[in-house]
Amino acid sequence: MVLNAKETGRKAHINVSVNDTGDREIRLTGLSVTFSQEEIPDHLGLELISRERNQELLEKLPHRDYLDLAVILVWYVTINGQRGKIIIDRELMSLLDNDFDTLYDMAWENIRSNRSVHIAPIDDVMRDLTGLEPVPVGSGLYYMTLDEISNGSVAMLFPDMLRMMYEQIRSPYYLIPSSIHEVLAVSTQLPMGRNEIRQMIREVNREVLSPEEVLSDSLYCYEPERGTLELVSDQEEGEPER
Repeated sequence: MVLNAKETGRKAHINVSVNDTGDREIRLTGLSVTFSQEEIPDHLGLELISRERNQELLEKLPHRDYLDLAVILVWYVTINGQRGKIIIDRELMSLLDNDFDTLYDMAWENIRSNRSVHIAPIDDVMRDLTGLEPVPVGSGLYYMTLDEISNGSVAMLFPDMLRMMYEQIRSPYYLIPSSIHEVLAVSTQLPMGRNEIRQMIREVNREVLSPEEVLSDSLYCYEPERGTLELVSDQEEGEPER
């Protein structure tokens, strides 16, 4: 079985075996990681990818649909001090001796317990990244990711994290899938309209991001009364959906 260990920048040949003590062992291109059944949750994570852009891949992967996206399972490993990941396909899932729903729940709890959400105005994020005092853009944009940033867009799966964003913005908001690593949010009460935001999303996806970093061309809206994230329709702007 050949799966992508993205952080190492190379393909990884995966074997899972059970040793004499009952522990399981993953062999990754000559390296091995041994773990007990009880340690499985510690290695699991969830990631969001585009359904439209990954139709062929998703035929091979257990996944769960979420809006126009797909939630996949990943297995995190550390190789020579660098963290890598293995996308869990049906073969690896069977070798882990658990079904998709069980592994999904384990991964969900692992994220909830061991990763924290980071929400901040975009000006603050730019200041942290550059060390310079940015010129305030006055856009009202907020940034959300998880503590390790890589594939942090999965934060949008968690109702409490969406609610935390609402507590910052204090109004219903549009959620912008800026990449697989983070999302942005802006109040629906600001002058920026749906069509303008969609155009921005498409331009960034085509001109700034690499293809593998693109999450979606869609726009989402968080309604605090329902506590849900919903796709915004593509109808022309008459603004009743603000």
